[in-house]
Amino acid sequence: MIAGTLCMVPFSGGLWTSIQHASVESTLTVVYLGLLPTVIPYFAIAYAIAKQGSSEATSSLYLTPAVAILISWLWLGEAPTNTIT
Repeated sequence: MIAGTLCMVPFSGGLWTSIQHASVESTLTVVYLGLLPTVIPYFAIAYAIAKQGSSEATSSLYLTPAVAILISWLWLGEAPTNTIT
């Protein structure tokens, strides 16, 4: 994640200005997105791999899209749609 962040820095012109003018709600949302769905699951999967082994623990990764859809539906009110054309 750090390497990806460093590679994106050259493309972040105006980032500091945007951060200064962002609302508290927007800032907290970005912090939430950085911590809860990113950092915590990495630690959780590392812990699960240490306890169960990689094949059993990584099968839980298939739940990620389903949980993301459920959260966006319940919390954000974004109903799932059929986008297959």
